[in-house]
Amino acid sequence: MTIKKSKKFQFLKNHWAYLLIAIGVIAVAVFGSQDKLAISDQSMSMASIAASNYQVTTDQITQFYMVAEVADSLELASANLASINYSTIQILQQNNQIVSDSGKIQKPTVVNPADVSRGVISYTVKDGESMEQIAARYGLTTDQIRWSNNLKTTSVSAGQTLLIPSVAGIAYKVKSGDTVDSLAEKYKSSAEQIISVNDLEKDPSLKPDTIILIPSGVLPETERPEYVAPVRNYTSSVATYSHYSAAYASGNRYAYGWCTWYAWQWRHDNMPGNYDLPSNMGNANTWASAARSAGFTVNRTPAYGAVFQTTAGWAGHVGVVVGVNADGSVTISDMNGIAGWGRVGTKTISASEAASYNYIHGR
Repeated sequence: MTIKKSKKFQFLKNHWAYLLIAIGVIAVAVFGSQDKLAISDQSMSMASIAASNYQVTTDQITQFYMVAEVADSLELASANLASINYSTIQILQQNNQIVSDSGKIQKPTVVNPADVSRGVISYTVKDGESMEQIAARYGLTTDQIRWSNNLKTTSVSAGQTLLIPSVAGIAYKVKSGDTVDSLAEKYKSSAEQIISVNDLEKDPSLKPDTIILIPSGVLPETERPEYVAPVRNYTSSVATYSHYSAAYASGNRYAYGWCTWYAWQWRHDNMPGNYDLPSNMGNANTWASAARSAGFTVNRTPAYGAVFQTTAGWAGHVGVVVGVNADGSVTISDMNGIAGWGRVGTKTISASEAASYNYIHGR
């Protein structure tokens, strides 16, 4: 193998995870924007989460957020569906259905030694060492090491190169426009300390891409590698769906044609008062836990106007109770179930079947 081929192979080996994520995000955004009726699988990888017993990793949360951001920014038809799926995995996380990252995706530290100030140490992890041991040796916290190396967790492996602040603080890669004063203010340090520890007395100007030490520096929450942005209210341009279009604009953020859209809308139209549901409860399989957290009564007792919920399937299903009969049977109404996608259907189920559902009432 030639040196050129060897380097090319090594680059692909080191960066395959990033390539896969990029391809995945683009594919989901593009194919997810197609007509929903023309696509048989709307899982957007939620099916794989269902297969793992609805456990999500922190990397998956980040990836789902990226997909939702891309779809929303480009005003794709899949924007609402992407937002719903992102809400779903956030609810799973809040209910402790989250596992530690296996094969975690973390940005490696690639540094030219000539571009590292004397205040930062380049350290190679030894076999059997932990980040906690390294932090104790240098009088640092694990957060200071993680933030200096853009690592979401404290997991390290032998041979890994870390940037270690020589004093308590953070290693920082200079960006265009940064000044000593601006960095001192932003990261709660002092200009004098930054100049001193980085040998900048003769020339305090900063060269972009140089790694410097910010003594006592603290990363703002939104810059920390473990940060996950909160769910935002996604909106997108939508077609007019008869009398539902005005109501959509007033608060129904679920994807039209799906059971969640219909259940939210039916409650809004027919149950005034404390019955309007949040628009960020995710897919149907997380509605009961999300509603309970939002202060709604959730039990196994059917009543008129209650939302029935089941976790069956990768996304679950919801609808509304439109009648409770003397023999214990229950009449239900739904969309994308009894009559098919985008259609409203009604049927009566037995008391034994009704007993298997959760019911979401008012606050």
